[in-house]
Amino acid sequence: MHIHALKLEHFRCYARLDLDLGPGLHILVGPNAGGKTSVLEAVGLLALTKSHRTSQDKDLVQWGQEWARIDGAFTSGAGRPLSLRATIRSSARGEPNAPRKTMELNRVPRARAADIVGQVPIVVFGPEDLGLVKGPPSGRRRFLNEAIAQIKPGYLADLMRYRRALRQRNECLKTIRRDPSARELLDAWDVPLVEGGAAIATGRA
Repeated sequence: MHIHALKLEHFRCYARLDLDLGPGLHILVGPNAGGKTSVLEAVGLLALTKSHRTSQDKDLVQWGQEWARIDGAFTSGAGRPLSLRATIRSSARGEPNAPRKTMELNRVPRARAADIVGQVPIVVFGPEDLGLVKGPPSGRRRFLNEAIAQIKPGYLADLMRYRRALRQRNECLKTIRRDPSARELLDAWDVPLVEGGAAIATGRA
């Protein structure tokens, strides 16, 4: 997989940036706070549908602007062209039901992250990722989830199914505290929880 063009508009510190990237290794050089990491963040957002630096999409929009856009042009190892676009809005003013972030694959809007993740395999490693070694297990699980989802079709769907079952089962447990007769509902969430957990464990192994 090779990225040969990247275009940023109102993204982070960039009002506009057009990069043409040839084959081979590229090294970004510049002063602190010059925007080097923002370029890498943009590529990561296209590949993973989210930033590795913030959970708030509105933080990605340049100060004073209402939207940001990232366009990336790629070529697969088999020579297949592929384009990704992310559009982020800083607010929902005028359109309260419109999504803050939209993703497009080859000019076609995609609502599910699973349709994007894995199209451009990528590993982002920054200074904060030293916590993978020193930090809690949750960080290592998150890193594994992102990596496996890109190379194993269906893993992201298994993960989302497991999280949904876990959330519903926990809500059921809260209901049982108030109404013990609701205990019979618990079994309905045990099966999808076990099946999803087994699929995730297999993928990680």
